Amino acid sequence: MGKPRELNLKISEITPEVMEELASLAEEKISSFLNENLPFKGDFSIIVSVEKANDSLNIVLDVGVRGGFKDMVDYNEYIEKAIQYARKFLEEKLREYSSGE
Repeated sequence: MGKPRELNLKISEITPEVMEELASLAEEKISSFLNENLPFKGDFSIIVSVEKANDSLNIVLDVGVRGGFKDMVDYNEYIEKAIQYARKFLEEKLREYSSGE
């Protein structure tokens, strides 16, 4: 599990609809990344949750990949890169929403 990151953004105006949109966009980004980068066809599962708790926003990205050739492919590396890709994207989107307040 990744370490929590503090962005110090104003999130008071982020609505449940925006949180749902962020979760959907993150799932799309992860799926797209894995489809484009996995060297062999594999199955993957993606769970994204976005929750608002007081003055913080908790985002959970859970990715699992199942495929063959485990002796040749480090699937964990692809999972980490996909999560980093989505995390950067989400941070940019949150900055956009925060600057609009």
